[in-house]
Amino acid sequence: MRKIELNDAPEELTDEVVYWGNLLPSCKTCNIHKKDTDPSAIELIFPLVDNPRKHLAFLRGICIGLDEKGRNSIACYDLNNEQFVNPRIDIQNDIENALKWMAEDLRDSYFDTEDKRKRFLSKLCSVMQMGQPSAVYSLCMANVILENSDFLFIKKFLEDRQEWSAELQDLEMGLSTP
Repeated sequence: MRKIELNDAPEELTDEVVYWGNLLPSCKTCNIHKKDTDPSAIELIFPLVDNPRKHLAFLRGICIGLDEKGRNSIACYDLNNEQFVNPRIDIQNDIENALKWMAEDLRDSYFDTEDKRKRFLSKLCSVMQMGQPSAVYSLCMANVILENSDFLFIKKFLEDRQEWSAELQDLEMGLSTP
């Protein structure tokens, strides 16, 4: 169980601390770094209202602010802390390697048996799950997947063969969801 530290909130914000929209899960690192920042005094990304994709981009695990709101959020929450960047890079590498091998498998007639086809599609779904909104570092990983040339090749390959199923379409939509 997490505790809410009302005593640490500035007096003028104590009512805001327990406002339901302010009780979003946040990791300890972000909360500590945010300290006593007054969100009404600085433009920050508010996930209940804002689409983070409009304000943030990622380059090799590094978070880049696309506008003032994105830059403020990166600074306020310390989003480029090594604690976040290193895992982002590791997961990104895992995704890129998996997609690379999968694309090579398709080029080598990997669909020569029904069993291989099912395993391939299952693996693709697993990779796409890594960018869904409920996944760790989802925004970064969704961008990695959607912009990956091997993913685009795999998608076109499957679409050309009418293998891009409703499940894959749903997962792709999830990759585009904030």
